[in-house]
Amino acid sequence: MRRHTAQVLALLAATTLVGSCSGAAEQVTVPALDGRTVQDARWIAIDADLRVADVDSSIDEGSCIVESQTPVAGTDVDTGSTVTVSFFCPEAAPEVVAPDEAADEGAADALEAEPDAELAGAAQVEAAFSASYGWPDDPHWAAIESFSDRDYPRITVATSLVDEIADAEQAMGICNAVTSVLSEDWTGTYVTAGEGGPFLAECDRP
Repeated sequence: MRRHTAQVLALLAATTLVGSCSGAAEQVTVPALDGRTVQDARWIAIDADLRVADVDSSIDEGSCIVESQTPVAGTDVDTGSTVTVSFFCPEAAPEVVAPDEAADEGAADALEAEPDAELAGAAQVEAAFSASYGWPDDPHWAAIESFSDRDYPRITVATSLVDEIADAEQAMGICNAVTSVLSEDWTGTYVTAGEGGPFLAECDRP
């Protein structure tokens, strides 16, 4: 897993009005970037009239995840201030085989293997996530409890998170990270509060 630090530059285009005599710096509110991909963070910053500084061109901005930011989200800063963010990029993940493909691997007993194929699909997503993000050893992902493909072609991630509002940012970070390891056979990820609990986040594979 590679970890990086980049900067989000709060650069607003200043508009000069004829006859204006105000010298006060305009304030902008730093948006929440934690848990987003670098690619998404770039667009969020643009929507907030900010701009993400260029990062290492060799990274995959669609899979690298923002881990922390300073100042924190919600802080009001002067136009032109700099927000520093840290992000990490997953290593190449093993290919995830969809349940249907897993069932086809044992042609002689395909019909008998079909019920276990769904479990294999979830297990393979779990293995891919573990290989890329170090779960369950990395405490950053301690809230993740299990993976399920009961909602195939979406993977469902059961977590210890409970509050749809207070845990929204963390749930979305988990959602984006898991989605980044899915193969094209999966359409996205659900994050729930416990096994079979309410949905806390939903995201689609690009």
